Amino acid sequence: MWPRAYAVALLAALSTGAALADSPPFPAEVVEPAAATVSGVMKLLGVTRLAADFVEQKHSSLLAKPLTTKGTLVYDREKGLVRSVTGARAQQVIVTQTTLTIKKGKRTETVPLAKSKDLKAFALVFPALLRGDQGEIAKSFDLAIRGTVKDVWVLTLTPKAASLKKLISEVTVIGKSGEVRELHVKEASGDHSEMVLSGIRTNTDVKDTELTGFASTP
Repeated sequence: MWPRAYAVALLAALSTGAALADSPPFPAEVVEPAAATVSGVMKLLGVTRLAADFVEQKHSSLLAKPLTTKGTLVYDREKGLVRSVTGARAQQVIVTQTTLTIKKGKRTETVPLAKSKDLKAFALVFPALLRGDQGEIAKSFDLAIRGTVKDVWVLTLTPKAASLKKLISEVTVIGKSGEVRELHVKEASGDHSEMVLSGIRTNTDVKDTELTGFASTP
């Protein structure tokens, strides 16, 4: 949801080896980090649960300055994803495999994902990433990656369908090893958003009590 200049230094420098007497220094072998592959990163990403804080900036030609929101994300492989915005614009968005629910104040609206193939593709892309489900993502997006497996990698998702391209031009995921750190979305309108995650916890570090957001979903 937001591009900004993101410079990543991928440098590996090893010191030179010890020199033999009366011999020129012999350089130590430099081992290049393994290049990231889509399948390799997907294997690292698969989690059963995740919880994190986020800060998101929305950039739009209609806004004098970026709109900043803060909140939390909670993901469960079986239940789905809950995105809770805190503060004056408090809101909850709950994504399951079949529905998208938006809660704001006393209002709750639920939309079956089956009503729109494009809505379903976009709504489920982040849960699919957290499952490490390359096949599901590849149904709607072309995937390309750069970077290294153990350092910073950048995964780019480009919509396949012409109808989806009218909504989204590109999704960029920035991560390190098996963690998603940032999610950027460029909209076809020119608006863009960028979400930065922090305080990431996964699997058994996420307790059952943190999944209360799913309680009232269909």
